[in-house]
Amino acid sequence: MTVNNNAQRQRTYRDRHLREGLAKRLNIIIEPDSKWTLELLAKCYGVTQRMIIEKLLLQAEIDITARIIREEADYDIAKSRVRDYYGGRLRLKSELFTPSLNSDSQPISVTA
Repeated sequence: MTVNNNAQRQRTYRDRHLREGLAKRLNIIIEPDSKWTLELLAKCYGVTQRMIIEKLLLQAEIDITARIIREEADYDIAKSRVRDYYGGRLRLKSELFTPSLNSDSQPISVTA
């Protein structure tokens, strides 16, 4: 197959990665501020937006397993809760996903 244009090249790349199990496709629509932040982070670190998302997800996973171990004094219960996480059965509440009117971590406004 001859690759003639960018769209065909992208399709070939996606198809190969999906076929070989190297990646999964993710289509999302996010708020403009989140997209802007993603673009800025990628540019700041000199990496792709995909790499930023993957790194943030990995860090979130590390944080949740560390939180389980830190909060649970009994090792066997902590181990069970980590297994529940990896089995998709663990349910936690987090301030991260709950809007707060008294939050100290407000976005910084930058004026050009």
